[in-house]
Formats: sequence, structure tokens, C-alpha cells
Amino acid sequence: MTDRQPCDCGCANVFSTKQAEDDLKRYRKKGPDSSTRALIDALRAEGVEGETLLDIGAGIGAIQLGLLAAGLAHAESVDATEAYVATAREEAERRGFGDRVAGRVGDFVAVADDVASAVGNVAEGPPTNGIVEIGGPEQFRIDELVRRRLAALKDPREVIADPNALYSGARITDKTLVPGKNARLGDTRFETWLTQPAAQIPSAHPKTEAA
Repeated sequence: MTDRQPCDCGCANVFSTKQAEDDLKRYRKKGPDSSTRALIDALRAEGVEGETLLDIGAGIGAIQLGLLAAGLAHAESVDATEAYVATAREEAERRGFGDRVAGRVGDFVAVADDVASAVGNVAEGPPTNGIVEIGGPEQFRIDELVRRRLAALKDPREVIADPNALYSGARITDKTLVPGKNARLGDTRFETWLTQPAAQIPSAHPKTEAA
């Protein structure tokens, strides 16, 4: 499937694979922008050795990369687009941090309870002296998720999976984006997410009501 044209509903179509790749190229060439760099420097000054990061709206993962290089134990990121989550993971793996990162796709309002609960349990529990992976309660193929989403929207288009297609430029298997057997799984199932009221999903172009 190719990227669809941007829409105004706040969904993942607003940010394309090309935009994620362009952002990564810019990051590799110039590093993080000034505000991101200031945040990274401030956090590193406080000390991040052995800590866990929850990054909401992580983009290509500039913050987690800067902190992982300073000793951060694990980074959990949430972004609304598959393109950015995949790009962030690819760059983390390229830099040798693949086993210390986990990313989730979705509106943070929808996945907040699962992520916050898992991070809270880790923070309040005994030291794990290791990596804690967080995942959803169900395992799907991407084409299956798309079919179910289209069905929920009563969209008649057919989804045909290409076994040789690349995922944001990377070749993946059925297990690449699946959490490990010891991952802590959340409770929000796909069908539950589908039934959330549209009002809970933030718009990319909020409308201002007249006074």
C-alpha cells in the first residue's frame, strides 16, 4: 500500500513515510533541532543512567537516541504513525540500541492507559535489572489490521498483501514488530479501540467555535 493523501481527521495519513525518511536524513546530517537538543542536554545533566523513558509523539526518536547513548536503560515511545515508529526503530537498531527500545503506534489517548499502567508497574515494582518490553494483547498481520479497519469504515476496497514489500524501507518478518514472550501486555484490544467515540481522537486541524 502507498501513502494516502493527507486528510483533516487527525489520522496517520497526515504524516507520510517520505516525511519520516526526510526527517531522519535531516537528523543524520544536522542532529536534533535546537529545542530538542536543549531538552536532551537538560535530561542528560540530571542523569539518565539506568532510567526508562516514555516519549509521546516521538517522531524519528531523536530524544531516545540522545539519551540511550548516555546510558538510558530503555525507551518506550508512542507515535500516531507507523512510518515514524518504524523509522525510529530502524535508526535505533542501526545504532545498536535495538534491544533497548519499543514503539507503539496509536493515538496516545487510546493507548495511554496500557502504556502508563505498564510503566507505572515497572517504576513501582522491584528492580528488574533488565529490559521490560510492553505490547498489545493481540497479534495481527498488518494487512489483517487494515482489512478490519476498512471493514469498520464500510470501505469496500480489497487489501492484497505483498510478501516482498518493504516496511519503511526495511524487510521484515511476521515476528519483527511483535513483542517477545516475556512482554507485559496491555488490555486494550483492537475491537475496543475501533469503537472509541470519534470525539476522543484529536483533529489535525481543530475548528474554533464562533463566540
